[in-house]
This record gives sequence, structure tokens and C-alpha cells, in this order.
Amino acid sequence: MSKSAIILPAMLCALSVRGADQMALARLFGDGAVLQRGKEIPVWGWTAPNTKVCGRIAGVEVWEGVGNDGKFTLRFPAQEAGGPYELVVSNAVTGATSVSRDIMIGEVWLASGQSNMAFKMDESPQLADFLAMNEDPSLVREFQVERNASGFVEPSLSASSWTYSSRDGVGDFSAVAFWFARRLQKELGVTVGIINASWGGTCIEAWTSREKLLRNPHTSSMVKFADAARAKKDRWTNYGKQLGVPATRRDQQAFYEVSCGRDEPNDGVGRGWAKADFDDSSWETIRMPGDWTKNFGGSGVAWLRLAVDLPAEWAGKPLTIEMGGIDKTDITYFNGEEVGRTGRGFDESVWNRPRSYPVKGELVKAGRNVVAVRNYSFIFNGGFSGRPHAYRLVSSDGEEISLAGDWKLGAERKFGLVRVAGAVHEGSGPGDPNTPSILFDAMINPILPAAIRGAIWYQGCSNTGNAGSCAAYERELEDMIDDWRYRFGQGDFPFGVVQLAAFRRERLREEGSEYALLRESQRRAVRDTPHAGLAVAIDVGDAADIHPKDKRTVGERLSAWALKEAYARADEKAGPEYVGKSFYDHSLLLRFDNGGSKLVLKALGENGETGFYISADGKEYFPARARIVDGDKVKVWSDKVLEPKFVDYAFADYPLAAALYNEAGFPASPFRD
Repeated sequence: MSKSAIILPAMLCALSVRGADQMALARLFGDGAVLQRGKEIPVWGWTAPNTKVCGRIAGVEVWEGVGNDGKFTLRFPAQEAGGPYELVVSNAVTGATSVSRDIMIGEVWLASGQSNMAFKMDESPQLADFLAMNEDPSLVREFQVERNASGFVEPSLSASSWTYSSRDGVGDFSAVAFWFARRLQKELGVTVGIINASWGGTCIEAWTSREKLLRNPHTSSMVKFADAARAKKDRWTNYGKQLGVPATRRDQQAFYEVSCGRDEPNDGVGRGWAKADFDDSSWETIRMPGDWTKNFGGSGVAWLRLAVDLPAEWAGKPLTIEMGGIDKTDITYFNGEEVGRTGRGFDESVWNRPRSYPVKGELVKAGRNVVAVRNYSFIFNGGFSGRPHAYRLVSSDGEEISLAGDWKLGAERKFGLVRVAGAVHEGSGPGDPNTPSILFDAMINPILPAAIRGAIWYQGCSNTGNAGSCAAYERELEDMIDDWRYRFGQGDFPFGVVQLAAFRRERLREEGSEYALLRESQRRAVRDTPHAGLAVAIDVGDAADIHPKDKRTVGERLSAWALKEAYARADEKAGPEYVGKSFYDHSLLLRFDNGGSKLVLKALGENGETGFYISADGKEYFPARARIVDGDKVKVWSDKVLEPKFVDYAFADYPLAAALYNEAGFPASPFRD
């Protein structure tokens, strides 16, 4: 072979030629991209079919052929951290070339889940903390995968790009993922990139592939139901005519300004619709909690009224109106007086935030009282978005009266249907982000097989429907982790899971707690999955808000786990993990992996409660006293249980006494055994 033949490929690859429109890299490899160090780096795109391409970055060059469909995948060998580089990919036959600039080789993590992962920095007061630090914005970058529930296996993305953590850009970052990435960057000294694929209100089944779901009897039936729904003509009526809601908050607001009706003025209150003596007998009756947009033919401003009979002993005493979620904003009245409001204008972040409004005793009468809610929804669904038990009046003595049932529905204004993905087709099928496998197909598949170090996952609220769904989540989480690891083709990469934060009414223990049951499924799934870890968030929740604002603590707990698991930082501390129990002298001795730091019992409940409950038969539980033994064990006992066999800890939606930590400040996970 001649010397000129040897150097010809390198010359071709370096040429700057015309025809760039025939070469398109996947958007994941655009300007500002972060590529994973220490692993083979796949880079893919599309060009003229049946040709060949070459790529170069950091002085390394690779070649590959192009298939009949025009797709190619270059595989660069593992490289050390560094940059900035140019990534140059050329078609050696047509000369078409693509150049991406400011490419860094560092650490890449996938961040996914529902609203608490999607929760943006500009929704948190902790944004100000970061802006005050005045740090280099190029060191932490985010690639936000566009939200897409098309119903198709999408090969590519159309609108996603890399963003720097600048003063103008960081507000759109996932807050949990940002604080996670920032600590990794500080500890590792390399650029960290986050691929953010998250969508509020979505279930785990939507993020798992069809093939994996079909292997689980519990989820295979969901797939078959979705298939049947998809086959109906009405699922495809007007398909392709809907508009997509932009991914960034600024673009969303601009979209809403143009496409949606406004929340002004409040005509209903002027018509007396909040007053107790208003005659609403001609209004439509609707079951709540529920969705009124079907009745409206789309979005609008709805009034919902309910007459409630209160006992004489409630009269003149303050009470609380608890509403498990109102989609989107509301103004709530009691006997004609405003008692609370949540959100205003085009605020989509409060759609499932529970409301808790105090009512002055002077408004409370014996007999008939009226609760009225002015509910504004400018897009998607509107109504009461929670479960029936979450809607109630609570007296000053703790007695409850349910507000679930038949309400009266009045229309202040109707806006019609805003044509956006997710609003056109109801139920399983294209446009519904909770259809099985739909988000895997449209949001995960287009980034396969990107080189990543690992993944972090914050999801679960949407799978807390009942005890059965909470129990099923254990296998579903195991299946999804296994599915993603297989699809990315990089072995058992580290997978960090945020355990659900405390939420809903505060209690010491709650036998039927859906949140506690789902936390237990998360704990068990992580325990039984290699290289998976749990970031416990039980102590940073908010009883009244499903979206607690402290995302920094959650992100940094995830980073502590990652530094230990993915980067072998032996001195890094983690949270205590329950290992098992044994019976000893009328007590249970509970064993823990203490995360590298001795166990401690922090502030106890008002009456000395620790969060531990024990039982002899698994049916009747009693609060237990607790004491640390040898730094990594907890002895629990009760005079009412002489032969304890069962134990649970912090078992409630919002446990009041969760006292077990380690000296490093990490809380123990709630558990039952």
C-alpha cells in the first residue's frame, strides 16, 4: 500500500466541503455537548445512504459505513476528560460535513422521572443561592429532551439542545439534577452533562419499553389495552394537527399567551356565585374529584359549589378546607368569603398541589354551609386532580367531613380545546404521556445508545393509586432499570433512585399509606438490584406540597451515593440501610449498614416516639422504644409486645417521628419487615 493511500482517509475527514445539508448529527452531539470519558463513545447521525463516513475529535479518527436508511454510528474509543474540542463528521463520498463546537469530554448522567425531577431551578428559592456563587457556567450543562408522546418509536429529536448553567440558562435546568451535577463537578474536576428526560405526572410504565412490559403479567395487560385503544378510529381523528408545547418555560409562556384564554376578570364572584344563598339548582351536577373539561369542551374558568351540613358542635369554631389538588389555579370561598387561593395566570406548576385553607370560626354555621371553588385551567385538564379521601373539611378537634361527591358546575368562561399533544386524545394512545411505553419510545429511544456514566430517577407519585399498584412498583422499577441497562448496552451502570419525600397529612403511623407502601417497593427494588442506590428524602418533604422546594439536599444526597458507587470514593458517606432483624429478650434487634457513620436517634416525637412500631401478629402494631446498640444496630421494644416479630419505621405518608439518622446527617429509609 502506498503512503498516499494511508493518509487519504485522514485528508478526506478533515476537508471542509459543500453539501452539509446531507449530513445531520443527532442533536445530542450538537454545540456544547458533553461526552462520557473513559467509555467508548457512540456518535450517530444521517447522511446519504450506502456511503461511508469518518469522524474526528481530540485527534482521534474513526470510520464507518452508512446503511440503506442513511443512518450511521461512529464509535470513538474511550478518552480522558478534556476539551473544548470540535467534533467533525464527514461523508467521504459526498463531502457533506457537520461540525460541532465547544465539545467537552467529562461525565454524563441521565436524569428522568416525573414532576419532582422536571421541577426547574427557577421554581426554587435555591436558584438565588447558585447565582450568588458566580461560577463558570460551562462546567455544568444540560440537554433537555423535548417532551413527546407521539405514540411512535422516534429515531431522533427535533428541538433539543445543550444549555449552559448561566444566569440566563440555569433557570430551566432540573433542580435535582443540577445540584447533583454541581457537586460531582466540584469533586471530580471535570465538566458534567445532564441529559434531562422528565415529564410531570407520568407513570413508570410510560418510561419502560413495550417488550419489557410484555414480560410482566401485571403490565402486559396495560399494553394490550393501549393497543386496543390505538386501533380505534377516534384515536387518529385530527392526528398530526395538534401543536406541541415548547419545552422551555419561557417558550411555554409565550405559547400560552397566544393560544390560551386568560384568567381575568373574576366575573363569577360579581354574579354572587361564591355566596351561600346563591341558587345553583340549574347548574350541572358533576362528580368530584374529577375533570370538568369534557363538560366544557376544553379549557376555561369553572365554578364548583358544594353545600355541606355541619353539626352544631362545629358552629363558631375554625376549620380547615383540605383539597388534594386542583388543576390548575383556584380561588376558594367558604360561605361567600375567600379563604385561600393558589397560583395565578399561566401557572402550570400547581396542577396537583394540595390545598389547605383555614376558615375563621365566625364563618362556620350549624347546618348548611357552602364551599365554592373558582377553578381556572388554560390547557389540558381542569378539575380536582387528587383522590377522594384528600378532599375534606377538618374541624379544630380533628374530625373530618368528606367533600368528595356531587358538586354543582357553572361556567364563567369557555375557551374551547387548545390543540396540543396530550390534550387531543384522551385515554391510552397517541398524545397521552401515561400510555405504556410511549415516553420510552419518544424520549429515551432517540438518545440510545449514548455513552453515560449512570442514571438518576425521581418518580413514583403517579403509581400510588392503591396498595396493589404500590406493591407492583417493586418489579416495575426493577424491570425498567434492567430494560434501560440492556438498551444502552453499557452493562449494569449505576442507577440512583430518590425515595418519595414526606407528603400529605402528618401522622405517626398510617397502615394503609400509599406513599409508605411505594417507598417500601422502592427500597426493596434498589436492595435487589446491583449497583443501584437510594437517596432518602423523607425529611425534606412538605405536607401541603407534592413538590417540596429543597431540591439541593436531594441532589446532593444523590451525588454522595454516586461518588461512592460510581467513582469509588471510599470516604464518602451514605444513608443507613436496613439489613435485617433478630429476636432477643422480648425485643427486636435491627441491623443496619450505617453508610460509614454511626447511627444516631435525633429529635423524638412529642411523647418520645421514634417512628418504630412493632407487632406480634403483623396486624396490631404498637409504638416502640428504641436504643442504638454498637453503632450499627437498633434495639426496639414495647411493654405491650412481649414477643415481637414484625417491625416498621416511619410508615406514613408524612411520618411525624422519623428519628433515625447517622452521624453524617443522612436519614434512614422508612421500611417494614
